[in-house]
Amino acid sequence: MLSLSMIVRDEAERIEACLRSVQGFVDEMVVVDTGSSDATVAIAEGLGATVHRIDWPGDFAPARNQALQWVNGDWVLVLDADERLRPEAREPLRRLMAEPDLLLINLLRQEIGALQSPYSNVSRLFRRHPAIRWSRAYHSLVDDSVVELLQRGKIIFQGFRNPMETLYVVAVIYFAMNFVLEQISRATEQRRQQR
Repeated sequence: MLSLSMIVRDEAERIEACLRSVQGFVDEMVVVDTGSSDATVAIAEGLGATVHRIDWPGDFAPARNQALQWVNGDWVLVLDADERLRPEAREPLRRLMAEPDLLLINLLRQEIGALQSPYSNVSRLFRRHPAIRWSRAYHSLVDDSVVELLQRGKIIFQGFRNPMETLYVVAVIYFAMNFVLEQISRATEQRRQQR
């Protein structure tokens, strides 16, 4: 089971596109609202999300950790309201989540309109585990708790069982890179045609 986990506030203009991008991929949508005064909650509920309300705790990590208390899935996908899951990412992500040795899957995030560094890897898809927690105030992440979990020996990475698994991971990365290169090529061609 896969759960979407979100924290939001006054995202009425963006939340619908985000939730629609994961419908049919996630099994549940859990939205934690931190004090919206617009139609965010009504939109989320109308699209089938379970909405919980909390007071803003002062930074993102405690809010994201509270949201984790309400998800039921074996895996958790975390998105912000201004993010979308691309349809072509669904099947590769399903295959990766089926791998028994994976704990965390980094997603390639594209920031549309960014003039510098529009792509980044984000740790936003992970197995639900009581030791995996968000930390850091502004750019909260689960990476610190995953490293701690691995170091404590509670989770042992067995490595790839055979060379084909290594090729599969490379293929997923290759797929992502091909997509990026295709986008760059299209943008370059569009600029040429506009001249």
